[in-house]
Amino acid sequence: MFTKMAESKWMKFVLFITVFAFVGTAVVALFVYKLTGQMTGVAEVNGKEITMQEFNYNVNLLLRSYEEQGMDTAAIRKMVYSQALDNLINQELLYQEAQKEGLEATEEEIKKAILEIPAFQENGKFSKDRYFAVLSSIGISPEFFEKLMKKDITVKHLMTILKSNLYLTKDEINTFIGKQLTKITGEALVITPSNINISEKEIKEYYEKNKEEFAGKEGKKIVIYQVKINKENPSESEKTAKETFLALKKNQKVPEKAGLSKAFEGVMYKKEDLKNLPKEVQEEAKKLSGEKNLIFVKTKEAYYLGKYLGKYAQPLPLESVKDQIMKLLKQEKQKKQIEELYKKVKEAVKNEKDINKLAKEFKGKLEKIKNKTIQEVAVKYGVDPRDVKYIYLTKENAISEPVKFRNGILIVKVEKKTAPDPKKYKEMEKSVVPLMEGQKFTSKLNMYIDKLRKESDIRINKRVLQ
Repeated sequence: MFTKMAESKWMKFVLFITVFAFVGTAVVALFVYKLTGQMTGVAEVNGKEITMQEFNYNVNLLLRSYEEQGMDTAAIRKMVYSQALDNLINQELLYQEAQKEGLEATEEEIKKAILEIPAFQENGKFSKDRYFAVLSSIGISPEFFEKLMKKDITVKHLMTILKSNLYLTKDEINTFIGKQLTKITGEALVITPSNINISEKEIKEYYEKNKEEFAGKEGKKIVIYQVKINKENPSESEKTAKETFLALKKNQKVPEKAGLSKAFEGVMYKKEDLKNLPKEVQEEAKKLSGEKNLIFVKTKEAYYLGKYLGKYAQPLPLESVKDQIMKLLKQEKQKKQIEELYKKVKEAVKNEKDINKLAKEFKGKLEKIKNKTIQEVAVKYGVDPRDVKYIYLTKENAISEPVKFRNGILIVKVEKKTAPDPKKYKEMEKSVVPLMEGQKFTSKLNMYIDKLRKESDIRINKRVLQ
């Protein structure tokens, strides 16, 4: 059929006019955008556009991922937009660098990668029909998918080069495993803040300031306007309804008009809260959410226009959350006291190396450590993994730098230090080296991307994040 159409001079002319009109409109729109300084895509990286299609595809992938984790995606949509945009900018930066290095994926590589994707296979072999069906089901074209594959493979080539320059030193491995398996014998000095008291006044003040934190019954804040239909002039009522709906949509002030009034403003927990309104209005109001934030309902008597204003949780009474507030306030006070205590202890340790004298000065508690791994000591007292090094680096017959832990300050006196058991060392080395390499590569990649961002011209379409 299409061959015969192409043979017809008349059809060729019609086709030419249709295509010209379509392409011409697009060119004019693009020209207008460029003239006004606006972008047609979501961002530009060194003059290269990131399209809206790429953005929507990435947003949908992230939303699906969060939904599978049981998260309410309506509440985090703006965060998802920002995350998707960041991912795309980072990928474009890496793609451009890979192109400069001559690492761009070939057509053969792209074809081979697609042929090997299990989702496109039937009985272990690539199926063209399945390929088109799968892409159609997720709303993307083969051309777009192949573009994504090209970028992905190209960036992977660059990643391979970056990884090839990465290595772990023996010292890094020794230090990491040493902090886990080295055993020590000695004493632990535990210094804690004085007793923390919380007054009734403090509890009440905290509750009044942070009521929203103590969510009870959940509902949604909505507003519904009513426009009574003027039987003598129904067109005027319709006009008022449309103007009100438009004002709500644009977040503008609703103009005062004859026949227009607020039918409901407040929190809706269930549709019965709107019992004074028609049933059809109740049903539509029930659907209001962050996804569907407007309703327009017409009954015989009136128009009803509603808007979702956000979630609302009725605060639980003070008495039911009193213990929770007391615990929070104690934690806050304790954190401040530990910070102040840490400064004093650190200063004292500069001049005093006798752990018994330090215990007496700060009214601390001494506890014996007998042939325990540094990791066991750290876990027992809740020491931050980043601070374990202060215990590991302490020599025999010396005291460690003071370190903060969950309840206070810890100082360790090391009397004896035993190197890791060779057999256990080898076992741990096999499992931790890949993890350490992964962490080191992630850190290196982030630094590399930060450098590219600073050196690049990145323009973002702010409308996308609104």
